[in-house]
Amino acid sequence: MRRALIAAALAAATLSLAAPASAQIPGYGELARTTALTAADDYRIGKGYMDMVKWMYGELDDPTIQQDIEEVVRKIIAASDRPDMVFNVIVVPDPTVNAAALPGGFLMINKGLLDGLSDDEVAFVLAHEISHVQLRHFATTMNMTAAMEVLSTGEAAHASGDSGGLGSAYTELSRMATRYNRTLELEADLYGLLYAMRAGYPAQSGIDAMESMKLLVGEVPEWMADDSSHPTFSMRVTELQAGTQTVTETYALFDAGVAYARAGDYEAAIPAFQQFLTLFPKSSAGWSNLGTCYLHEAVKSFPEDPWKDDLPLYLKADITVRGGPDKLMMGRARDAFSRALELDPNRDAALGNLGVMARLEGDYPGAEALLTKALELDPDYPGYLNNLGNVHAAAGDLKKADKWWGKALKADPGVPYAKANRAQGWVLQGKKKTKQDAIALYEELEGEPGYSQLAHDQLVALGAKPADSQPVAVPVAERSTEDEQLLVLLGSLEEPAPVPEPTAEPAPEPTAPPASQDDNKATNIGLGMEFSAMVAMLGAPTFKDEQDDGYFIYASWWEAGLSATFADEACTSMEIFPPSETKTSRGIYIGSTAEELKAAYGEPDSVFGDRNAGYEAWTYDALGHVFYVDEKDLVVSISITAK
Repeated sequence: MRRALIAAALAAATLSLAAPASAQIPGYGELARTTALTAADDYRIGKGYMDMVKWMYGELDDPTIQQDIEEVVRKIIAASDRPDMVFNVIVVPDPTVNAAALPGGFLMINKGLLDGLSDDEVAFVLAHEISHVQLRHFATTMNMTAAMEVLSTGEAAHASGDSGGLGSAYTELSRMATRYNRTLELEADLYGLLYAMRAGYPAQSGIDAMESMKLLVGEVPEWMADDSSHPTFSMRVTELQAGTQTVTETYALFDAGVAYARAGDYEAAIPAFQQFLTLFPKSSAGWSNLGTCYLHEAVKSFPEDPWKDDLPLYLKADITVRGGPDKLMMGRARDAFSRALELDPNRDAALGNLGVMARLEGDYPGAEALLTKALELDPDYPGYLNNLGNVHAAAGDLKKADKWWGKALKADPGVPYAKANRAQGWVLQGKKKTKQDAIALYEELEGEPGYSQLAHDQLVALGAKPADSQPVAVPVAERSTEDEQLLVLLGSLEEPAPVPEPTAEPAPEPTAPPASQDDNKATNIGLGMEFSAMVAMLGAPTFKDEQDDGYFIYASWWEAGLSATFADEACTSMEIFPPSETKTSRGIYIGSTAEELKAAYGEPDSVFGDRNAGYEAWTYDALGHVFYVDEKDLVVSISITAK
C-alpha cells in the first residue's frame, strides 16, 4: 500500500483529470483578473531576508565554492517547472547544517551543509528548497503584510545600529519564511526529487540526504524543536523510500510527452502528460503542456484562421498552430491552463495560450488582458507581441494591429508569422503604398517553408507574379497536407540558404551543406530505425512508455544518453544527451562548441531560451534539428526529429 504522500497526490490528480469539460470554468476576463502578479512583493521579501542574513552572518568569500553551487542551482532550475527563474545565491559562513530558499528567487546555503553532505545530497537539498519557491509554499504559510512590517522593522534596526532589534526581526522573518508544515515539507521532497532526477542526480540522493542530516542534527533540527508540525527526518526517509520507485517510473513521462509533441504525436503526448500529472498534480508546466496539446488538437477540425499565432510548449519545444476551435478540446485546454495558473500565476505560456483561445472564441477584451499579462512577464517575446496584433486585427482595428506586428518584428526580425500577418493587414487596408509594402514582405516569405505557397498565392493575387509561376521549392523531406496547413513543432521547415554561384569577387564565406538523408542519422542510429533494432543494439531501455496499444513508444536509455519516440515501431525523433558520444552526420556531439556547430550547420533558423539560465536552443528547421547550448558555449543536448 502506498504511503500517504503518494496516495494523496494520486487522489488529487485523479479527481482533477476526471472532471468533465463542462465543469464550471472561469471566463477569460476572470482568469486575467485573478492571476494577479505578485513578483514585486515576492522579490521585496526575499531580498530583505537575504540582506538580513548578510548583516547577521556575512558572506563566504570563496569564489570557487560560490561558482560550484551556482552551477548546481542552474542545473536544477533548468530541469524544474520554471527553467526561466533566476535565483540569487549566497553561501553563508555558518556551521549550522541548513539551507533556505525564499520568495522572489533567493537561495542561502550554510557552509555547514556543504561540509556535512555529499555533492548529490547537497543537490537534492537545493532542489527541495527550490521546489518550495516554485510551489509557492510561502504563500500558504506567510502573511505578506506582516512580513513586510517585520522587514521594515529589521531594516530600521540595521540603520540605527540596533543589533538586538535586527536579530529579533531576522528570527521572526526566518520563522515566517521557512517554517513549512508536514504536508508542505513532504511535498517539497517529492518535487525536489523530481527536479534532482531530471537534472541527472540519482534517485537515492533524497534518502541519503535525509539520513545524513538526521545523523548531523538529530530527528528535528534544534531551531525547529518548537514546531510540532514539522516532519522528522525518519518520517521523510520513510516517505521517500515508499515513493522513490513510483517517482522513478513516472517522472520521465513528462519527457515522453514533450518528445511525442516534438514529433507531432499529440494523441500520444496527451495521455503521457495526464499520467505524469497523476503523481505530480502541482506541476504547472505539466498542466500548461497538456493544455497546449489539447489546443493543438482543437484547431484541426475548423476552418483556417487568417491570423498566425504562436503557442509555446515547455520544455525544449515550440508549437505554432493555425485554425479555429473545436469546443471539446478547447474546454479541456482551458481547464488545463486554468490549473497551471492556479499553481503558478506567473506562467506566461498558459496566459498567452489562453489569450489565443479567447481570440478564437471572440472574447477580444479577455484575449487582450491575458496576452498583456503574458507580455508583462516576458516583454521581449515576439509571439505575445504578434498575438496581440492578431487580437486587434480580429476586432477590426488593423492600424493598432500593425503596431503590434511591427513590435514583434523589432523584437525578432526573422519571425515569419508576424511578417505574414503584417502583409495580410496591409493588403486588407487596400492602399497603393500598403500594397507595395505587402508585396515586399511576401517576397521575403517566398523562401520560408510553410509560407512559400501562401506568399506565392498572394503575389499572384496582387499582380506581382504571373499566374503560371510556381512557388519556391523547399528541399526537405515529404510533408503532409496538415503540415502545410499547420505551422507545427519547432517552427516551420525552413529552406537552407543556397550556396552562392562562384564569381570573380572574393570567395564568399563557406555555408553549411544542404539537408540530406544523412541528417536523419547519428553514428549507428537514426530516424526510421525500428524499436526492436534499437533494443538489440542498446539493450532494454531504462524507461519505456507505450500509448495507443503500443503504436506510440517513448523509450530512454539513460546510460547511453539517448531517448527516442517511435510510431508503428519506426523511430520518429530522438534526443542525445550526456554521457553519449554519438555524433550527428556533420560531426557535432555533446561537448562540441557553438563555433563548431555554426561551422557545420550555419546560422540557426531561430534561437530561444536563455543560455545563462541553463540552455539556449538553436533550431535548424529544414533538418528537424535542435541543439541546446549552455552558458559555456557547449552543446549539451541534441534533438533530431523527422521532417
